[in-house]
Amino acid sequence: VRNIDIAGRRTSFRLEEPFWEGMRRCAQEKGVTIHELANEVVGQHRGTRSTMASAIRVYLIGYFQKLASKQGMAR
Repeated sequence: VRNIDIAGRRTSFRLEEPFWEGMRRCAQEKGVTIHELANEVVGQHRGTRSTMASAIRVYLIGYFQKLASKQGMAR
């Protein structure tokens, strides 16, 4: 369990370690903090029934699929 600031509030949620590593890498590549990235992702999923952790997992899978596709690694 780790804490992230979402909309100015400290929030705890659980992600598997590979997803935390994905968050770190994605944030670094985008030039933002993990907190800023989490706010972006959660903001895109507001009003849906998915949890914050699920929203982040889905976002990261999509992000890395696009990255792989750009590098010619995915179809």
